[in-house]
Amino acid sequence: MYVKSLKPIEKPKEEVKKPMSSSSFRELINNLKNESFSSGKLNILKDAVRGNYFTSEQVVDILSVFDFEKDKLESAKMLYPKVVDKNNFFKAYSVFKFNSDKEELRKWIDGFESGKVSTDKEEGW
Repeated sequence: MYVKSLKPIEKPKEEVKKPMSSSSFRELINNLKNESFSSGKLNILKDAVRGNYFTSEQVVDILSVFDFEKDKLESAKMLYPKVVDKNNFFKAYSVFKFNSDKEELRKWIDGFESGKVSTDKEEGW
């Protein structure tokens, strides 16, 4: 009787998600600040989110560029799936003025984490 030697099963390597570089992030912030209209800022952000990841600190800086709470909320929902340090995402709540917006974001994140909320197609990103 022969026994084949078994190789250990290798887990697929998890992709290392690196946040946007400092220079690219500065460029993104400048582009957002130079855009006059909320819709233009959101479009710039949508483009940036497609191919990048962000830190929670970067999210705070991005949200701070928006004037309207609804735009901050939409941006936070757009950015959250691309945050590399979700354990620090609590920092993003400091940007919101109203508890109702903070609570809406918390509920959305809970839904996202439980798989009940999807991203871009439903939200239009």
